[in-house]
Amino acid sequence: AISPTLIDASSDDADNDTLGEPSVGLSTPLAYYTPLKDLLYFLNRSSQFHSAANPDVIALVTSPTTPSEKAKKGPKHWFTTLQITDASSWPQTTTVQIFRAHQIALPEAQVGDVILLRAFAVKSLNRHPTLTSADESAWCVWRWGRPIWGAKRGAFGELRAREETKGPAVERGEGEWREVEKLRKWYAAKVQ
Repeated sequence: AISPTLIDASSDDADNDTLGEPSVGLSTPLAYYTPLKDLLYFLNRSSQFHSAANPDVIALVTSPTTPSEKAKKGPKHWFTTLQITDASSWPQTTTVQIFRAHQIALPEAQVGDVILLRAFAVKSLNRHPTLTSADESAWCVWRWGRPIWGAKRGAFGELRAREETKGPAVERGEGEWREVEKLRKWYAAKVQ
């Protein structure tokens, strides 16, 4: 039987960060972040591997967000689409669809940015798992394609200045910031 990847990368050992390799499955004090290769386990709701119905993901953006437009079906919310990848699935990408009632709440991202997706539903599109926002979903984008107007003080100051949260607030901390740095280094060294 195939089992999902469960690796605890929340160690405070600074030596782990010297490799710069992103985690494959990340556990922080705030959440467990599912590797993209394991999303297929969420398609079967009776899965014994995951208790949460909607996973959290931290990933690298591989295509910019599409221009926002109104949905043609359903509640006619605004939506945008982007592609993401991580170390577990590269070079394959995963499609993310984000819907919100107000256009201004949609995230903006460019290739090379890092995105945190909280409580996204996993759906099947042409037999591939995709992530779709649900009512409780939230996100944060770390943007490298825009200027920084003042880094915050303390650890991860420049990284925190790159954070852009539109829509619902999303918790993040040192574990998430470390992973964002690893993903960005991985992008610069191998993906780009």
